[in-house]
Amino acid sequence: MRRDGTAVPLWMVAACLVVTLAAPIVAQRGTGAGTGGGTGAGTGGGRGPIVGTPPSTGAARGGRATRPASTSPSAIAVKNAIARVKAINKAVATLDKTAAKTAPKNSLAADLEQWTGQATWIRSVKARYAAYGEALDTATKSSGDSMDVLLRLTELDEQFIALQVATEEESPKFTGLSKAAKSRQDATLKAVRGIK
Repeated sequence: MRRDGTAVPLWMVAACLVVTLAAPIVAQRGTGAGTGGGTGAGTGGGRGPIVGTPPSTGAARGGRATRPASTSPSAIAVKNAIARVKAINKAVATLDKTAAKTAPKNSLAADLEQWTGQATWIRSVKARYAAYGEALDTATKSSGDSMDVLLRLTELDEQFIALQVATEEESPKFTGLSKAAKSRQDATLKAVRGIK
């Protein structure tokens, strides 16, 4: 679902899935120069899917970069998912502290009402991210077929993106905030945006 409420065309969803699943295959080919260099989605520390491949390592031979056996796409995806779980746990702790902050003294009734509404929203964001983190943690510990694990992590990637979009879309309903509430809102969004 897009921000304007319209549905995403099925062909666009399918194209994203093909790109996500094809990235490891493309990455295995490398550049054939020097130390190799194929990269996939989600590498380099930026935002993006957790399903990806690292740069190829070793000497390139005949146009193919070599890659250690331990860096299979599913192993990389699990490693990235574990890192995301740690980031989510950190964000959830921050959101818990942020929601628990008390309203400033001498606040007006309208400010207190908005403060309470904001705290409720922050707790709901915390609960959603905590639930997602638990699902992701469970997926990283599954012992199924590597392709099944990879597909599950891809599904969770899509859920994560939807969760981030929902958080960003809900945030503007708290406009015209006092300085303290604005600071609390900024801390909430910073915690959520820090999850990669």
